[in-house]
Formats: sequence, structure tokens, C-alpha cells
Amino acid sequence: MRITAREYLEQYKALEARVRILQAEVERIRTDAEGLHINLDATPKGSVKNDKLARLAIMLAERETELQEELTKAWSVRIDIVKNLEALQDHKQQTLLYAKYIEGKTWETIAYEMGYTWRHCHRIHGRALQKLESIIN
Repeated sequence: MRITAREYLEQYKALEARVRILQAEVERIRTDAEGLHINLDATPKGSVKNDKLARLAIMLAERETELQEELTKAWSVRIDIVKNLEALQDHKQQTLLYAKYIEGKTWETIAYEMGYTWRHCHRIHGRALQKLESIIN
């Protein structure tokens, strides 16, 4: 199955969004766990707090593992994209695609930083996508 250059580049943005969601979930679980205080006396007895803390600990471990897996995927995809951007050999195209798809900058910011009009950036973008598509497929 052929993938378009835009789909190829946007997979990194999707992974980054997933990482941010997982980071927020890990932080929420940690905050919930910190709100529970355990009574550590010598008498063994069941406690709703202890049960909840155990469930939170399991959830935290699962989410942290998932987060690490997503971070690894994101970095792998990022490295692959950067490697393929380097194959473009046109510095303007590399800079533009990197700014848009890796750094997540807006068209206005990219145009300003590159010293081009918004329209010219879109022309560069179109040519860059065509070249990149021939590289990845």
C-alpha cells in the first residue's frame, strides 16, 4: 500500500499527541495516588484506601509502560523522517517540512522565519511532498 508523503509525515504528529495524552494520564494517576495516605500500623486489616492505592499502582505501571512504548515509536518515526528529509537535498524543502511536521509550526511562522510569503511556502511544500513521496515509496 502506498502512503502519501503527508500521511507519512503526519504519523509523527499523531504519535506526539498520543504521548501527550499518556503523559497527562500518568500525571493524573500519580496525583490521585499522592492524595491517598496509608496507615502503616502493625495490625493487618483491609482498607478501601489500600485497595484503591494498589489499583492506582497497577494502572500507573501499565500507563508508564505504554508511555515508554509510544515514546520509543515516536523517536523511531522521527529519526526515519529526518533521515528521509535529508535525502531531499534541498535545504529550503528540508527546513520547511521539518518546521511544519516535526516542530509543528504554523504556516505564518514558517513563512516569517524563512523570509517567504505564505503562498511561496505552499509552493515549496508541494514540491517537497512530491520529492519526498518518491523517496519513501
